[in-house]
Amino acid sequence: MKHLLFIQSRKSILEFGFYKGLMAFAFTAMFTGSTHAFDTGDGEFLNRLYWRDFEEIRKIENGQFISGKRNIEFGGSHNLIVANPGVVTQISADITVLEVINKNASPEARVGGFFLNDGSGITGSEGEIFARAGLTQLNLLDQTELVGEVHVFQCTDELCDNGNELFLDNASFGTFNINDTVNASISFDGAQFLTFDINGTVVSFDVLSAGLTVNPSIEPFAGITTADFEIDDRMDDSYIKAAFDNVMYNGAMHDDFSSAQLDPAKWNGRRLEGARKKENG
Repeated sequence: MKHLLFIQSRKSILEFGFYKGLMAFAFTAMFTGSTHAFDTGDGEFLNRLYWRDFEEIRKIENGQFISGKRNIEFGGSHNLIVANPGVVTQISADITVLEVINKNASPEARVGGFFLNDGSGITGSEGEIFARAGLTQLNLLDQTELVGEVHVFQCTDELCDNGNELFLDNASFGTFNINDTVNASISFDGAQFLTFDINGTVVSFDVLSAGLTVNPSIEPFAGITTADFEIDDRMDDSYIKAAFDNVMYNGAMHDDFSSAQLDPAKWNGRRLEGARKKENG
């Protein structure tokens, strides 16, 4: 019998549909009253014909934080957020993409967050200015090739489902390969400039030149992420798995992941370790 392994996170949030606590179990899904297996477990990934939720990985392994996310038809992200994001003006991490699958999408591994608000926001993410820096897979013909990419986005609603593209640069930083380790950094000077650094190549975005006013974030967050939001078709399929290490913020070491488990004093404790994946058939 083939099995699907599901490992529940130590702490989780309700929107992911998990029960609280630590649990691990294997099960075989069958058609009721049928001798045919619903999903035999063949292949590396969950079969999109049979399941609505797909692979997610978040764990410490060999002194690194491993994050994995698969998106089908709709975009999504897998975030590990620092415990006190409101004080973060700079964040960086070493990022190594370990595995990627791209079917008409743009999977990415990044540091990012909300660093300011344009003054229009009252609740939620409205008016928040999102910035990210990291590695993105864009070349459908060579999926071992990655590009350094930075992005600034203005949220225009409470959920940040809609907004304005303010800045995108995936040409200045060169190309990289699977298993290359890249350091990515974002900093905000609190007044005018968002500065991005990928392996020593630095570019800046002038917030004021975009016609924005600078106000404190009303929904601050900062963290490390695997994601893909460039998915808008039922046939689009994206998977990225990456290792993060040496996360720093405001110039000081935040976590080198030398502990066996994530520290809830350092990271948002609502969602720590967990996995949903196939394993051993």
